[in-house]
Amino acid sequence: MAFNDTTEAPLQSLRRRFNEEGGLSQRGLGGHSMTGLTSTEQQWKKSLFQRTVKMIDLSLLVTMQDAEAREQIRKTAEALMTQDAQPFNSITRQRIVKEIQDEILGLGPLEPLLAIKKKGKITK
Repeated sequence: MAFNDTTEAPLQSLRRRFNEEGGLSQRGLGGHSMTGLTSTEQQWKKSLFQRTVKMIDLSLLVTMQDAEAREQIRKTAEALMTQDAQPFNSITRQRIVKEIQDEILGLGPLEPLLAIKKKGKITK
């Protein structure tokens, strides 16, 4: 059975989306960055994201617990960061790793909002 865009297997859909888009969109209204990263940091993050996805076995990630999968992504992204030797501080590097984790495992820029809701900080 062949898959089309609407009935594609989830893993194949995930790989296709990452290859085409480089992850979920990080742009809000008017095309402005929602992450607080500079354009240079955004470009580096996109490169790291694409290389991280290529290095990680996504079919294995879906079988792991969330914490274990996030640790695998963190280790891979940090190893790539070390190879690049970019002059970004540790806070920026941590933010980039977190965003890459959220894009691979969750809903990208919506993850922080969902975390707030889970803690009961959003009211109707």
